Amino acid sequence: MLDASIRERFVETAVKHLGYPSQLYRNPKTGKDPRNGFDCSGFIVFLLELVGFPNPQELRHTNELFDHFGVSVHIELRQRGDLVFFSRNGLLPTHVGILASPSTYIHAPGKKETSVELATLIFSDIEERSGRLYLSNPIGIKRLSIANGRYQKIL
Repeated sequence: MLDASIRERFVETAVKHLGYPSQLYRNPKTGKDPRNGFDCSGFIVFLLELVGFPNPQELRHTNELFDHFGVSVHIELRQRGDLVFFSRNGLLPTHVGILASPSTYIHAPGKKETSVELATLIFSDIEERSGRLYLSNPIGIKRLSIANGRYQKIL
């Protein structure tokens, strides 16, 4: 049964997994296991399953989560528990995390010898990013929601 506290449970569960190993995305069957490590979207799918949030389409990749999951929220209205998306090329979503606050997010960096971490959102000019791809300029925010007839019920 879903209730209004699911967003808080989502974040609390993510916090409990800080420090768990992270790995580069390999295929949809790996990257969503605390023993072997998380890739970014695998971490999100794992957490959603733990808190009992439905994933009827079995979405697994960052771009699928972006296209088919939740309701888009204006960046100025972001809240704890929202998904935050980033892009390697500025167009297609290639990385996802969970907002722990309006200025921080929890994510699996998806690189060798890294772990699930809390990072700070930085808004800067594209030229000033200096390789810090996932720390600045999110391309979208999505709020958890469930189907409610034709519309989505925001949680």
